[in-house]
Amino acid sequence: MEALCDCNWVNQMAGTLVCEIIDLMAGIQLRNHPAWEEAAKERDIDAIYGFVEGDVPMKLRFLAEPRMLSRLARNMLGSEPEEGEAQEYAMEFFNILCGRFISELYKATETTTRFFPTRYEALPNPTGLGGDTSLSTVYFISDEEELAAFSWTAEVVNDLLRRSMHVQV
Repeated sequence: MEALCDCNWVNQMAGTLVCEIIDLMAGIQLRNHPAWEEAAKERDIDAIYGFVEGDVPMKLRFLAEPRMLSRLARNMLGSEPEEGEAQEYAMEFFNILCGRFISELYKATETTTRFFPTRYEALPNPTGLGGDTSLSTVYFISDEEELAAFSWTAEVVNDLLRRSMHVQV
């Protein structure tokens, strides 16, 4: 069998996971947005980073407009979030997303790699979001025109795919 060495499968899997999880947790509908970086220049964007440590260290990132993160928390809570709660609920969403992403990746590549729980860092309105060329990213826009994106360390994921001779899509 031939190893899957391109990122199409990962992009599709990541995009599907983000859309499914945010819909299940908060009823927010997302669709792909190819012109995201141009639109993001005019908006505030917050970032949440996750760091997977162990045999396969990896950085994961979720970007979203603060109003989307507030809506995520409001929809999960069923009421208006208090100060700081939007970030906590966004981190909970991101934790589930990261776990599913890693699980799907390891299942597909039949990897038996050890990894440690992810640690998280939140960054309100970071600068130079497009500058990290080590990350692969899928971009979204919500049913209320809010921007979001999910990224992962491209080289690490591509290496896992190359090493796996059993990947079937």
